[in-house]
Amino acid sequence: MHYSEKESRRFGFNIYRDMCDHVDEKAILKTILENDVDIFILRVLSRNEAELSKLDNIGVPYIFGDTLCCYTIDLQKYDHKPLKNDLEFERCIEENKADLISMAEVVFGQYINHYTSNPYLSNETSVESFKQWTSEYVVDEPDADDKVISWLVKRDGKSIGFATCDYNFITGKGEGVLYGVLPDASGNGVYSDIIRFTQKFLKDLGIKDMKVSSQSHNFGVQKVWSREGYFMNKAYTTVHLNAFLSASVTPKEEIDFKVSESMVQSFADLTGDTNRLHMDTEFAKSKGFDGTIVHGLIANTMLSKYFGTVNPGHGTLFLGHSTKYIKPVYLEKPYKLIIGFPVIKSNGFRKSVAKLVDSDGNICAFMYNDLMKRD
Repeated sequence: MHYSEKESRRFGFNIYRDMCDHVDEKAILKTILENDVDIFILRVLSRNEAELSKLDNIGVPYIFGDTLCCYTIDLQKYDHKPLKNDLEFERCIEENKADLISMAEVVFGQYINHYTSNPYLSNETSVESFKQWTSEYVVDEPDADDKVISWLVKRDGKSIGFATCDYNFITGKGEGVLYGVLPDASGNGVYSDIIRFTQKFLKDLGIKDMKVSSQSHNFGVQKVWSREGYFMNKAYTTVHLNAFLSASVTPKEEIDFKVSESMVQSFADLTGDTNRLHMDTEFAKSKGFDGTIVHGLIANTMLSKYFGTVNPGHGTLFLGHSTKYIKPVYLEKPYKLIIGFPVIKSNGFRKSVAKLVDSDGNICAFMYNDLMKRD
């Protein structure tokens, strides 16, 4: 599990990632809480995707992103096939980088992927992400064991496509990362020729294994890969956990509070919840707590007051909410509610995320609230 600096910069959120065989929900929650993660991108082997139900224990909303199909080929056993078309492959450097980026914008303009599946990530930013990703393979003088390279694919002197690869001499592994053919130039085996060219290029360098990957719905390229000797060896299911623990469109608000014994008694009188964990110190201690614990919903009532009278204010409706409790809240101890609004729409809809923290900064609970302000 690691911080994704590039994606965080591109999308303006605190983004973490993990690609794994099994779902470790406790480790994911720990990472989210300790790093105030906004979006956690999880890829788990599709054969174990039933384990995604464990994410329900985390308390963070999540959505399905895509299924990534991974193919590989043993280049040592690969017999190069001749190209079908008269194509020129021009090494992409800073001088012709703009041509590469402009084609990437066209090729990936309507491309569906896990970014576009997340309603909180704009399609425009997704396209910019692919443009930036493509440009990272433009290097004038690669000089490390771990190398990247890109080409402009030309026919009759006109750029009609591109290819980007990386490879490592130490591991003997390479990857065809991003390929593209302009719509008006597709067909007649052009994409197959690009695949064949990159296969031969890496094999001639002594690279032993090469991989490619794409979303499951991208049938066309997978057919080509199969014809060109690749076989699918893995598939990953992608989900986004939209935690939004650090993002906020507006400055965050903080509310300091303590819960008194009289507040607990009033809440018990109002709701009829006289659970002895809230009312009887010795009983609570016998169950492993330091003393009586506060009703969990008392913090939510403080949020209700804030939303209804302060921000957004009078006329605000609660559309829905969920709360994940992590640590108990005790009487007469200082706590703080930290309230942010990662989503504010012009129609009055707002999504709020609130954290309940103790005096040591530990998160005791976090709450998701969907609101509508009627003007």
